[in-house]
Amino acid sequence: MMPYLAENYIHTMPFKLTKKLMQHVASLTWTEWILYSILGLALLAVVLLDYTEDNFRLKFEMRTSEEGRLQVYYDIGNNFNFEDSKEWNSGVVDEWETIYFDLPKTQIKNLRLDPIDNLAKIEIRNVELINGIAYSEELFGIKHLYPFRDITDFQLSDGVASFNSTTGDPIMGFDIDYEWLAAEIQTLYDKRNPKTILSLIALVVLLYIPGIALLRDYAVYLGLAVFFYIVFYPGIHSPDSLNQYQQALYENFSNWHPPVMAILLSYWLKAGLELPHVIFAQLILGLLGCRYLIIRALDIFSNRSWSASQVRVASVILSFILLLPLTPNIFYWVTFWKDVWIAIVFVWMCGLILHLLCSDRCNSSYWVRFIALLCLFQASLLLRHNAIVLLPVFLGLVYLLSPLTPRVYKIALMGANLACFMLIGPLIDKAYDVKDLHPRNQVMALELVGILVVRPELKSEIPYTASMLNDNYREDFRWGEYSRLRWYKEPIVKRAYINDSKDKALSDEYFRTAFRYPLTLISVKFRNYFQNLGIVRNYRWHESVIFRNDMGLIENRSFVDSRTYLDGKTNQVYHHPILKWVSSAHFVYLILNLCIVTGLLIRMVSEPTKILWGLFMLWLIPLGFYLSYILATPGIGYRFMFASTISIQCMLLSWISLRILKFIPLKKRTTPKVSA
Repeated sequence: MMPYLAENYIHTMPFKLTKKLMQHVASLTWTEWILYSILGLALLAVVLLDYTEDNFRLKFEMRTSEEGRLQVYYDIGNNFNFEDSKEWNSGVVDEWETIYFDLPKTQIKNLRLDPIDNLAKIEIRNVELINGIAYSEELFGIKHLYPFRDITDFQLSDGVASFNSTTGDPIMGFDIDYEWLAAEIQTLYDKRNPKTILSLIALVVLLYIPGIALLRDYAVYLGLAVFFYIVFYPGIHSPDSLNQYQQALYENFSNWHPPVMAILLSYWLKAGLELPHVIFAQLILGLLGCRYLIIRALDIFSNRSWSASQVRVASVILSFILLLPLTPNIFYWVTFWKDVWIAIVFVWMCGLILHLLCSDRCNSSYWVRFIALLCLFQASLLLRHNAIVLLPVFLGLVYLLSPLTPRVYKIALMGANLACFMLIGPLIDKAYDVKDLHPRNQVMALELVGILVVRPELKSEIPYTASMLNDNYREDFRWGEYSRLRWYKEPIVKRAYINDSKDKALSDEYFRTAFRYPLTLISVKFRNYFQNLGIVRNYRWHESVIFRNDMGLIENRSFVDSRTYLDGKTNQVYHHPILKWVSSAHFVYLILNLCIVTGLLIRMVSEPTKILWGLFMLWLIPLGFYLSYILATPGIGYRFMFASTISIQCMLLSWISLRILKFIPLKKRTTPKVSA
């Protein structure tokens, strides 16, 4: 009987689903049809973007003393001829110009480059073959380029080929394995991976299951995510991003950055997805996280007096404000950074805390949200080493928000979470053979050199560091800027300094100095810390490009003007005498955070309610994260405190909007107000 019922269900299920879908489509209003159409077109654009990037290009940079026309010939079985060629007119003289030639979607037997149809001195560098990835120098690069005709004085030095053309028709060839090239082209164009289409179909299905109301709530955010994904595809990637991507590719993990991010990315890649899809996920989670925090803040700050539609409209407007070039937020949501991941964790974490403060503990969904909050606590500790200072706050929130009633159970739950916090990190290191390369000595070295800059008379007391200093150490030292010690063109310390992250001589000297001169060390720490607050305008604002790499990440050229425009607008804000304090200075938000925490603490003296305690500990999260960098400043950059600032911006915008609209009559919500 059971097999018959199962077989009957399998045969009738497609008809039932089709009937349900047709009934749903027939009931759509014009507004809902428009929403579905816009979302469908946006998702189609993502698919087309992935496909249009699958194209082979020859890319290189050239500098020439004369203007002229370049031409690339490709032999596809008819020898070299004019029909099988591409042209490029160069009007740039004595400046490096990036040049692209699209290659055909077929087997290429030979390649030829005619550099310029003029007598000139020519230099070429950074020769690459690109197909959505950039091949390394070993497979295709400047060393494979050779002179063939009408070229003299050919030299290859420091990655630059320089030569003179003796006629108006110089010719160069490429000494590469063309069988390998043919195999690469065949693989690229004959094998289509449907992962993008399948993932987008799954997204539409997930949107359909809860009904059209969910689509109305999320359509704006999905549309924004798709739009910015297309504009910034395949994302922004700094050297730190590339380091973590490389760890994931080769599954060679280290704790230079917290390893959990690279480990998760390695599983993401094994599932058939790519790094650009991580950027899309960041956009979705970041935008929806800000929406969630704004809605929860509006709810609790208005004492649940706004209607659901008013809250929804306000959240859309405030979320859009956070994406304007008045802030660098959009550049961060498309950057592959641990600072972005912990920012996503922070906005969802703060939203969940506000939600739980207003929820009934007897509700079954309370446990789900509470467990999700515990997971976010753990994630923040795994994503940023300095988040360990928030551990007491997290444990306090576990006690306050726990749905368990007896006090002993609450304490036991705190102990269980503390054990997880202490054990999960080491277990991950053990399971994935994480190498200990944490740059702890960088911070020590920066502070020791800073002490000698302030008090050079202490060289005899700090002999190891003093022996490693170059003559320019005082003139070229910059507070909080470790790059001057190692990656600067003229480093202020010797190359042998800080090469070993476990250098015992350096660490022993650091702790000895900290014991002898604690006040001097504290003053140095604060001077390094202040560089990241935005008071002095010398820190790194945001990244806007993909750093050169051999792992297949290159910028798309389709929307370079849009990215340049947004970058220019944010930089105008960065240098504006007034807007910079609101948009690019953590200092303002740190002071506001301190004032709010102090105000809540004073109020709790006379009214120690659960909600006030919850709000107090909630605001301690961004404050503690801000202040954690006093202990160790790893460099100068807006990104380090981005997680705290974006969380505060969401909550402050919600409070400000309530104050602005307090004179506008609102339709009261039928649900009861929150009781203290």
